[in-house]
Amino acid sequence: MRFAGSRPADTAGALWRNRLFRTGSSLVGLIAALHVSGCCTPPSPEPSKVDTPSFAPSAGAYTDWVEVTIACETTGATIRHTTDGSDPTSSSDEVSGAILLSETTTLKARAFKDGLTESDVASAEFTVTPATSYTSETTWGSQGTGLMQFHQPQRIALDASANVYIPDSANARVRKFTGDGSRLADWDSGTFEFPTGVALDAYGNIYVADWTKHRVRVLSSSGSFIREWGTPGSLDGQFDNPSDVALDASGNVYVSDYRNNRIQKFTSSGTFVSKWGTFGDGEGEFYNPIGLTIGASGHLYVADRGNHRIQKFTDDGTFVAEWGSQGSGDGEFDNPWAVAVDLAENVYVADHLNHRIQKFTSDGDFIATWGSQGSGAGQLDRPSGVAVDGDGNVFVAEWANNRIQKFAPAE
Repeated sequence: MRFAGSRPADTAGALWRNRLFRTGSSLVGLIAALHVSGCCTPPSPEPSKVDTPSFAPSAGAYTDWVEVTIACETTGATIRHTTDGSDPTSSSDEVSGAILLSETTTLKARAFKDGLTESDVASAEFTVTPATSYTSETTWGSQGTGLMQFHQPQRIALDASANVYIPDSANARVRKFTGDGSRLADWDSGTFEFPTGVALDAYGNIYVADWTKHRVRVLSSSGSFIREWGTPGSLDGQFDNPSDVALDASGNVYVSDYRNNRIQKFTSSGTFVSKWGTFGDGEGEFYNPIGLTIGASGHLYVADRGNHRIQKFTDDGTFVAEWGSQGSGDGEFDNPWAVAVDLAENVYVADHLNHRIQKFTSDGDFIATWGSQGSGAGQLDRPSGVAVDGDGNVFVAEWANNRIQKFAPAE
């Protein structure tokens, strides 16, 4: 190192040999040079290894499903994961959002970034078991035409905020409530005659199956008319008592055409796409299909009322599975009226004349049942609609009790 009396320079000035005794401008110049050159405060080296990923929520026991977010503090790192117990590699699946786990899983993650050593493997065990017991949390409604009354409520749809939409059939209106039963809106007889099915698209538009008008009617989220289609008949695009409606992730619309014993598929604007089904009890045949829903997998589940069973199809109508027969035992039905799925694609069936809800895996394996005929908390009388929110709460419409009942998974 060299220094000068006036200002430091790379080559000018005396050699530093032992100690610096000079003060004033010479010392100030030296300090400035040392500061500029960085010889006394070298920059911190860039980390040589990517930070280990973390999970939220953490490992533990969960009911029905758990959505896990994986994060890494190293900016720009790519996270890859596995669910089969193996350590992730650079070719493992990339994390692009929350990961839904519906069964007990060892989740592992590792982060990668060019120029750095890959992270250590993060591992967590998530124990997932289905809820088998439910507790009545709240009810609302009674028979009548008032603001908090119903007359033959049917089916239920939920929006992203878990608001509840209900066709109040004999009152010729569709109703909207919060998940705790506070009334938000009504769309009444000026629009509908006997609405029986309801579904929502990604924009909050409301699709309603109007049974006696033989049509599907579409409203905006505020209730303004958008479009409608359907006339009485059995031709493509015609209906004979459409009973329910469902939408897939692409906005296609599926309608259970009750007395025509078929399912019809349309675009969101009502253009006919395809149909399947005829009267009978074979695979893909129906005896009054009355309720339907679509899972995240794209599979369509149909409540085949007269055949006392649930049928499962792909979105193009290819038969996948069926389960159920007439009776009152586990997995048996007496007029299954409505069907719903949760995020894990467990299937919930409103078993109308058995006055209960039954819960199954997506393949039809029995999980649980609850309810008995009556009007007390936890009892049901002709359940006609069912839906499940993102927390696993189950909403049930009761035809004969003229109310909505909300159930929560028991702790």
